[in-house]
Amino acid sequence: HKLPDVTKIFSSEFNFILEICDNLHITTIPRNAFQGMNNESITLKLYGNGFEEIQSHAFNGTTLISLELKENARLEKMHNDAFRGATGPSILDISSTKLRALPTYGLESIQTLIATSSYSLKKLPSREKFNNLLDATLTYPSHCCAFRNLPTNEQNFSFSIFKNFSKQCESTARRPNNETLYSAIFAESELSGWDYDYGFCLPKTLQCAPEPDAFNPCEDIMGYNFLRVLIWLINILAITGNVTVLF
Repeated sequence: HKLPDVTKIFSSEFNFILEICDNLHITTIPRNAFQGMNNESITLKLYGNGFEEIQSHAFNGTTLISLELKENARLEKMHNDAFRGATGPSILDISSTKLRALPTYGLESIQTLIATSSYSLKKLPSREKFNNLLDATLTYPSHCCAFRNLPTNEQNFSFSIFKNFSKQCESTARRPNNETLYSAIFAESELSGWDYDYGFCLPKTLQCAPEPDAFNPCEDIMGYNFLRVLIWLINILAITGNVTVLF
């Protein structure tokens, strides 16, 4: 069974929310499933359904703020072009699904990725695909290794407003003390009614969980020569001990 035809729905509301949940007989999200619903941004809450497959261009023609696919326990396949023709999403939640892979196209806009209890997702696309990722909550600590110690210049937060504000913040630090942060960034006419967020100037770093630890390290423990030698010695001693017992 396919998703009901929701393209007849139209709303001009900003961040229109469509919620479809707990429909176990819906197995497929087809092409152009949400096209024409809204000219603005939308949030799709599609959780707890019987989805098994998301087809190519499924979200074509949409501007996605958030896409919730969590708790679709049968969802195994998401076409590599599922996000083709769409803008976004900024937030993607695929927790508790059986997805084995994420599409490599359309991940550039994701700022928040949630993939807890996604045990079939053993490998993520290359980190270069996640240009704007700020927050990742994943299943395996090894997933966070790819984002660990990521160079600042690779954390490519491409939104021009952030870049512009960052440059203004740097220049403001060198301005005379009698010139306020507000006037350094905005013209006097632009200040009315604004509450400036100073935290916007702070460096942005990617947060990833669960973090690698002693039991789940990023490094290959067999990469150390002394460990290889030690394991060989242990194996030889074990074999020698077994042979001694037999004879």
